[in-house]
Amino acid sequence: MSLLSWNCQGLGRSLSSPTTNLARLIISIRAQVIFVSETRSINTTRTQLINRFSIHEAHVIPAAGQSGGLWLMWKDDVSLTVDQDSHYLILAQGF
Repeated sequence: MSLLSWNCQGLGRSLSSPTTNLARLIISIRAQVIFVSETRSINTTRTQLINRFSIHEAHVIPAAGQSGGLWLMWKDDVSLTVDQDSHYLILAQGF
């Protein structure tokens, strides 16, 4: 399994051109599970992430004010279940 974890420090405020580098990285390393932290994104939806990054599923925790924001995304060849989430964590398990 290939996992990508990235503290983007605000990169994901919008899904326009700044996320192009993330999309290329996902493709180049063939990431199956992608975790992005500190997105500062308050409006990005699960559907937008699925469409933007050609993934199977996503879990989004919006930013609170000027900090935080978490995205967990995964491809269809991975089975993940999100057990718990907060502004500080996403706890998921694979099977």
